[in-house]
Amino acid sequence: GANSGTTSPSTAAPATAQMVSGENNLLIAPSEAAPGTLNHVVEIVGVNNADVKGYSIVVNYGLEYLEAVAVNIDGTLAEAVGAEFVNYENYESEGFFIFAVLLDLLPPYAGQVIPGIPDFELVYANFVCNVLPSAAEVDEIPLVFVNDVGTPPVSNIFVIDFDSISPNLISGAISVIGEVAFVRGDTNLDTKFNIADAVTILSYLHAGGAAPDCLSIMDINDDGMITQSDPIYELNYLFLSGPSIPAPFPLSGLDPTPDGLSCE
Repeated sequence: GANSGTTSPSTAAPATAQMVSGENNLLIAPSEAAPGTLNHVVEIVGVNNADVKGYSIVVNYGLEYLEAVAVNIDGTLAEAVGAEFVNYENYESEGFFIFAVLLDLLPPYAGQVIPGIPDFELVYANFVCNVLPSAAEVDEIPLVFVNDVGTPPVSNIFVIDFDSISPNLISGAISVIGEVAFVRGDTNLDTKFNIADAVTILSYLHAGGAAPDCLSIMDINDDGMITQSDPIYELNYLFLSGPSIPAPFPLSGLDPTPDGLSCE
């Protein structure tokens, strides 16, 4: 959650349209995702022409259409060289995050750096997010670098030698594609899979319970209908070693067998 005293980013940082050859650059890589996609990964890519000792990244994301899950250095060179300080703060109510990495913080000081290789692209961070069903309303979700955010203010910088260097900033977007993604069987939308999901279907069928926007979530046996057989199928899977739930399950995805059930 947001720290007290934090200022919300109101304007984008000065940005360029594309990476500038021979200079320091920070880019949000383009990606594609369907509404409802969970744990979508957006790569934040850097180019540094001299050794980088650390960096900070500040991004304003589409609060109406995205839910931030994490920012990490999994699979990056920063992880490989043993970054000793990694800090992620998500200011959920304001729709931005601050991410900071310092390669060499603790003794013995081994001099870990991201080596400077001009025009060579490296992943600096992974932004993991859930694409909300509301993203179906738009064609793309902007991800925008912002500077001078927070108290004290933080900006997008590389630490080169002992100086704070402002790289060229190339903001990006997630292109919204296809139908709504969902996890079949997660009928109460709590990202878990248990007996409560079967109860939710029974409530919908017999007690006037609310239906999810994506009815396919309740079509457990994937026969294109919501009937008593769906909670039975789910309970058989949970407790009686019954057959697995048809895709998309257990990860979110699109329905591989289109039918007449709406999914918005």
